Amino acid sequence: MDKRTEVRLPKKTRALDHVIGFVSYVLTLLPAAGALYVRAFGINVVFGDAWSIVYLSDKWSSGTLQVSDLLHQHNEHGMFFPESVELLLGSITKYDNVVEMYLV
Repeated sequence: MDKRTEVRLPKKTRALDHVIGFVSYVLTLLPAAGALYVRAFGINVVFGDAWSIVYLSDKWSSGTLQVSDLLHQHNEHGMFFPESVELLLGSITKYDNVVEMYLV
């Protein structure tokens, strides 16, 4: 009959495994905490960089939006895709900023 040897980890390694497991559990819950924070404190007010979309949404609603409006530079960055997504999301949600907070 073969005797199987059992490998026992040192106590320090087991403690480290518990700490890593706890940290992983906490990091898994962070997105839910962010959603609860937005639910508790999110309000539908234009703030910060969101004002730049007002110009584009005005052009979008009047039917005069051109591709060149989306290709303009914003602080040395091209914002074509983020502004396009923001316009589409705004037209779907009637420009509710709380929905954008959940997605960002």
